[in-house]
Amino acid sequence: MNIEDYQPLQEVAMFATLVSTYDRGFLLILEPFESEAATVPNPVLHLACLDAAIAFQPIKERFSSIVVTSGTLTPLDMFPKMLNFTPVLQESYTMTLARRSFLPMIVTRGSDQSQISSSFQTRNDPSNLRNFGSLLLDFAKIVPDGIVVFFPSYLYMESTLHVWSGMGILDMIWNYKLILVETPDAQESSLALETYRTACCNGRGAILMSVARGKVAEGVDFDHQYGRAVICIGVPFQYTESRILRARLEFLRENYGIRENDFLSFDGKSTFIQALIA
Repeated sequence: MNIEDYQPLQEVAMFATLVSTYDRGFLLILEPFESEAATVPNPVLHLACLDAAIAFQPIKERFSSIVVTSGTLTPLDMFPKMLNFTPVLQESYTMTLARRSFLPMIVTRGSDQSQISSSFQTRNDPSNLRNFGSLLLDFAKIVPDGIVVFFPSYLYMESTLHVWSGMGILDMIWNYKLILVETPDAQESSLALETYRTACCNGRGAILMSVARGKVAEGVDFDHQYGRAVICIGVPFQYTESRILRARLEFLRENYGIRENDFLSFDGKSTFIQALIA
């Protein structure tokens, strides 16, 4: 008997074991489409964890003193609610810099003075995308070394780059810097990141197009010449039509009294801050 012939059955058995492990905080969800962009139904069965406190519970049981620290905990009252604990002491500290080397800017209008936005209603408007591209081109002309650009999702990044290519914006940016793109494939992204670092070190300069919830935003340090400027196109809110997200929002509201808008705002801001301090 070849055990590999029964591999699919083993995976089903393992999945069933996971389903039966917890009686609360998890939910089986059937998504009719494999991804947001899919048009042909390809059902996917998810075992979704709705309660982050499940992962934190063993830590509380094992240790008597716990310090939770991060640059993405704002507002401070959200984490204790989500992880179901009462903090003894909580403090917020401002950033300490030896010199003025950090200049945050919020851009609401393009070079033609028309309003720019990343909202779902206007994000694909040609005028909107052209102004985003012009902004990036202007930065490419004056910022040395490396620039990191964060998009809300892979789908939006791909569609935006396609439009910029048709407008000739990418060709103009190429005159000033190399353009590298993060993809869902880990090997391709690692190669793009390596090329980006090389271009930043040899004086050519480069722009890394990436996703706020991707690998680059969460696990890469862009210090010195690797991150002279960071551009975030909009706040990376989650896709609100996701069945998994809607189930989690309902769970948080019913069990921890967390309102939907409060969680979405907290999650989007945390992801945004994580991208900025990458």
